[in-house]
Amino acid sequence: MDIYTNLILIKNNKTKEFEDKTKEIDYLKSFEDKVEIAYSNGKKSYRYNASNVQIFKKPKKVSLRDCIVYISDIPVRETSQILDFGEYIRVIEGGGKAEIHHKSQVRYENSCLKLNKTKAVFGYLKKLSMHVAVMEDGRTLLFDQYNKITKLSSDSVLSTYLEGRDIKSHKNKKAVIFPFGFNISQEKAVNAALQNSISIIEGPPGTGKTQTILNIIANLVYRDKNVGVVSGNNSATANVYEKLEKDRYGFINALLGRKDKKVNFFENKQVDLPDLKDWKLETEKEKSLLDSLKNMDSTLDDLLQKHNKMVKLKEKLSKFKLEQKYFKANFNWEYITTSNYSVFRKWPSDLILNFLPYFEKIMLRNKRMNLLIKAILFIDYGIYKFKYISEKQNTVVNSLKRDYYDRVIEHLEKEIAALENDLKGKSYDGLMEDFKDGSSKLFRAYIEKKYSKESRRRYTIKSFKYDFKNFIKDYPIILSTTNSIMTCIPENYLFDYLIIDEASQVDLVTASLALACCKNIVIVGDVKQLPQIVPSDIKENSDKLFYEANINEAYNYSEYSIISSLIKLYKDKLPRTLLCEHYRCHPKIIGFCNEKFYDNELVIMTKEKNRDVPLKIYKTAPGNHARKDKLNGGSWDNLRQIEVIRDEIINANKDKYRDCSSVGIICPYRKQAEEARKYFENLNIEIDTVHKFQGREKDTVIFSTVVNDINPFVDDENLINVAVSRAVKEFIIVTSNKLFKRHGSNIGDLIRYIEYNSLENPVVESEKISVFDLLYSEYSNKLLKIMNSAKNVSEYKSENLMYSVIEEVLNYPQYASFRCVIHIPLNSIVKDSSKFNNEEKAFIQNPWTHVDFLIFNKLDKEPVLVVEVDGYEYHMNSSEQRRRDAIKDKILKQIDLPILRVATNGSGEKEKLIEMLDGVIKMSGESD
Repeated sequence: MDIYTNLILIKNNKTKEFEDKTKEIDYLKSFEDKVEIAYSNGKKSYRYNASNVQIFKKPKKVSLRDCIVYISDIPVRETSQILDFGEYIRVIEGGGKAEIHHKSQVRYENSCLKLNKTKAVFGYLKKLSMHVAVMEDGRTLLFDQYNKITKLSSDSVLSTYLEGRDIKSHKNKKAVIFPFGFNISQEKAVNAALQNSISIIEGPPGTGKTQTILNIIANLVYRDKNVGVVSGNNSATANVYEKLEKDRYGFINALLGRKDKKVNFFENKQVDLPDLKDWKLETEKEKSLLDSLKNMDSTLDDLLQKHNKMVKLKEKLSKFKLEQKYFKANFNWEYITTSNYSVFRKWPSDLILNFLPYFEKIMLRNKRMNLLIKAILFIDYGIYKFKYISEKQNTVVNSLKRDYYDRVIEHLEKEIAALENDLKGKSYDGLMEDFKDGSSKLFRAYIEKKYSKESRRRYTIKSFKYDFKNFIKDYPIILSTTNSIMTCIPENYLFDYLIIDEASQVDLVTASLALACCKNIVIVGDVKQLPQIVPSDIKENSDKLFYEANINEAYNYSEYSIISSLIKLYKDKLPRTLLCEHYRCHPKIIGFCNEKFYDNELVIMTKEKNRDVPLKIYKTAPGNHARKDKLNGGSWDNLRQIEVIRDEIINANKDKYRDCSSVGIICPYRKQAEEARKYFENLNIEIDTVHKFQGREKDTVIFSTVVNDINPFVDDENLINVAVSRAVKEFIIVTSNKLFKRHGSNIGDLIRYIEYNSLENPVVESEKISVFDLLYSEYSNKLLKIMNSAKNVSEYKSENLMYSVIEEVLNYPQYASFRCVIHIPLNSIVKDSSKFNNEEKAFIQNPWTHVDFLIFNKLDKEPVLVVEVDGYEYHMNSSEQRRRDAIKDKILKQIDLPILRVATNGSGEKEKLIEMLDGVIKMSGESD
């Protein structure tokens, strides 16, 4: 019978399944409860019970023009015919092969490319793909792939992205396992990935991105899902593949990608199923393991929180000890203990911070202590020698500051010891290992159950897409480069999940092809590392096409990678997880990146030793040593810096650098890398640009800045972040003297950070004392609380307003390295008072002579600007106050510390502050 107009299903008595016999039937005749059927290959007819025969006629022909048909999630080929018989559909392929499928297996989807918004963005990306040249076999690979996308499933992530639709959420019904180990932020990232159709994992250097990806993969496979893993480079996906292979999961991966990778896989990498008997778990054992993991989960969460807290406390302790060294190095006053005037022999740090602003208040306003003040001092602070503390105000205050460091350090050490003891007592490491081991057993038991009943099929590079339903079942993990993933699957196929690694370097044209072939996506990257490089000619074409398209700024190819585009498009609605725990670099090395770029959100798990010197500066002699190669794309080189690396670093420390394979030399410019290779061709040193070194690491990294003067390319924050975070044990910067300590520059802040953290070998002497950030930040916070308002810096409304202005301005990106503290004593700013006259000395040494606001650089704590608020009545009508102002101005001028005076009856405070800060930045550059 004609299969295009009829569908006859007959029940098989053995299998009890209905089978399509349409082609084999010559004719049929229906009776009341019987059906008589004659087959075309025989003379005899057969009678069947009517209940064993299903007859369908006159199907609807389904147009594939704007519709995608999925059968069990596998798209029907464009060359096929689809006949809809109601309860069943018949698919007739180009070669005549016909199959029937129940309607429950079939899904029809209209293409979303008809929508104006989607069409506009997709059109922009498609046109741009002609200019983004990725060649394979002489073809423009990306444009060819865009040409093949004539329809787009509304279930795809690309559809959601192009339309800006809400991100879908999923319920997590199955236990989350961690066969590769985990920490707090990784656990959060895995859960977010499983619960959302789009999620971002921001992975700063050394925070376990690959480990997180592996756990996501394991959970997806455990849920019978498939997953594509892609990256802009082969090394990232190869890293995932190798780690899965190492743990014996290699047989469920297919490492595909470009044609040569596919050929290699299908000819050499298809392996038989290994013996999985040792992975098998009995049902009761599996249930017991699940219960055990559930019970361990809450205990582990608590221990992980404590472990992270302990690590942050150790970081804080290290900073306090360093600041204490600076304090002791700069202050040599007489020291007295609280036992000289208080019945409380040892004041805790909180008591000290409470006392200092109160003492300042009573000494400045009251001059004398009345009975009420004495009662408060005795009850709250145990003070009974009132005359003594009045006569020795300076000594009391500075001794208490010294005590503050001791008390804080003692408290931190006790807190750390208690946490260490708690973690040790509850077998933290053992519990983590048990959870990882239990997760692995469950994962392996699932794989054993899935594969043990089947034999491994063999596929070819030509056939695997035709049998993709089985191929993706055999290999649920497919790895590829981002620009080749669409060539690894049938047209319109959607992975359950896709993971894009190193996403900060994946451009929108390439990434959108990956988004087109998945239902859910996990974007892994770091917006604070280097994005893709957009050549000037492509940027010109992109900008032209972008403005013609009149689409959302988030789709601007020139400005955004896929990770930054999604952040721009979805803002706070995007599920984002920062991987916080850092395991790679020396604490002082990653400490710079943490403070400068990551808002101190990283939890640094590495340890430092007392004699470590992880940070070094080599500064070349004055002179314009850098040269621009106008014939080589404007690249720069600096032979003087290369000679410094050779003579003063490598050759001067031959014993240390005997094995140069652990050393990397990096620089911003390709020309410098090429020249450096000539100097070190006999040594096993890797030399390359910072861009090429992203994602890699070396024990020692030597960073050559190359240029004579700071420029935006060399000083790019992402470039500096990548450069520093490549170093595991030692980071050395070789710099021009003009790049030395410019405020407002990333290189300048790096130099300042290195200097501050190398107290034993300061590079430059200064008349100003570094601000005791930890002490005075806490003091400022305490003062704010005492004033009963977060902004109530003083009783004068004008000072309150000025504090708000300063906070607002310091939030501008160009001033991000600056901080502000309040009411800082002048004797905590002036390094040496011996060069001043007696009146000025007395003024400096008075403990209550302070500046209203002190702005400083947070990387080396150097004061950069004083802001004073002058009340009109108090300052203009008081000759004594004008005299004191003049002395203060003279002292600050003497130590080269600029001052901005703001009158209470004036205006334009914000503009004046910005002008002063810009001046500070400019002057710091001129002084290099």
